[in-house]
Amino acid sequence: MGTKTLDQLNDDITLKAVEFLKKKEGALGPCGRCGGTDWTATALRLLGTPVSERQNTSVPTKTVPMLLLACTQCGLTYMHNLIVLGLEK
Repeated sequence: MGTKTLDQLNDDITLKAVEFLKKKEGALGPCGRCGGTDWTATALRLLGTPVSERQNTSVPTKTVPMLLLACTQCGLTYMHNLIVLGLEK
């Protein structure tokens, strides 16, 4: 077994997050806007600096692991923090 690529790691965490949300009642149900039930999902990392430190250029940028869900019918988008979900540290 070789080392996983970034795409494979992204797919793994996306699948884990979607399965986690499916287990939570109502967390991955019909779209709140159109009622559609077909979602696209991808894991990504947002880059950011704490708001209180924006003027300080010496503060390192942090990454926040997120799951992005988008309704394929109307485009409504939800984002879930993977740390809050307990899927990343």
